[in-house]
Amino acid sequence: LAAANGDPSAEFDVGARLAEGRGGSQNFKEAAKWYQRSAERGFAQAQYRLGTLYERGLGLKADAERASAWYQRAAEAGNVKAMHNLAVLNANQQ
Repeated sequence: LAAANGDPSAEFDVGARLAEGRGGSQNFKEAAKWYQRSAERGFAQAQYRLGTLYERGLGLKADAERASAWYQRAAEAGNVKAMHNLAVLNANQQ
C-alpha cells in the first residue's frame, strides 16, 4: 500500500523483492519499474540499483550512459557502491 501511494522506500522494497525473487519468481523488468519510481523520487539505493540494471542489461536494454547517470545521482547522495561503479565505468571508457 505504501509503495502504491508513492513512498520511495516502499517502492524500492517492492523492486528489491522482484529482483531477488523473494515471494515469487525473479523479474528484473518489473523490478526496474519500481526502482525507477523510487529513483525519480531521489532514493539513492534505488538509483544505484537502477544503474546496475542498466549496466548489466537486466530487465532493461544495456545502456552505459544511463547507468552512469543513475550512478552519478546515487553517488552525489552518498552511495559508496555507486561511487565505485561510476569510477569503474569511467575507467573502462578511457
